Amino acid sequence: MVGAWIALAHLVRRDGWPEWRPSDALALAAVVVVPVVALAVLNASSGFVWDDLKNLRQAQVERLSFSYLIEPTSGHFAPGHRLGDWIQFRLFGFEFVPAQVQLLAGFALSLLLFHRVLADLFRPGAGAYLFTLAFGVSMVHVGVTQWWASGLDRVPATVLSLLAVWTYVRWYRTRAWPWLAVSVTAI
Repeated sequence: MVGAWIALAHLVRRDGWPEWRPSDALALAAVVVVPVVALAVLNASSGFVWDDLKNLRQAQVERLSFSYLIEPTSGHFAPGHRLGDWIQFRLFGFEFVPAQVQLLAGFALSLLLFHRVLADLFRPGAGAYLFTLAFGVSMVHVGVTQWWASGLDRVPATVLSLLAVWTYVRWYRTRAWPWLAVSVTAI
């Protein structure tokens, strides 16, 4: 996965971004910051729930091993979820604020990628910003970012799915094979 992010950074540097004006950067910042702040406010009184506590307790007593990673969580095979719980507990224990910050950072990244998909598929401009804002303020995201276990399943999946779509669109336009490699890796 790290290799995919390195390849992506190389591709962006090589193929470049479209010309940006300061107003473009400000608009994109607004359509990302407004939903993230709104979610932070809505989630301010949230905390871990039963399955979060159970999973974090397992992360507390288990060592990081293959058997720990493949053990089902809430009846699902989710090694990424197990790894996320283990990292959360090792770095922050049972503190919910860092967990919330991680989910909101992933959500912000998904908004940036969503905007890039729209801008590359259609065209940059007001439409891409408005649709990104509409996606960002959707109430669907409240439950996902309030609940650590749900967010740990859905936020990374959303980010990787949008990364796969965006880099595929970039590959389609440039025919640069590394874009396709990142797209396939993100899936």
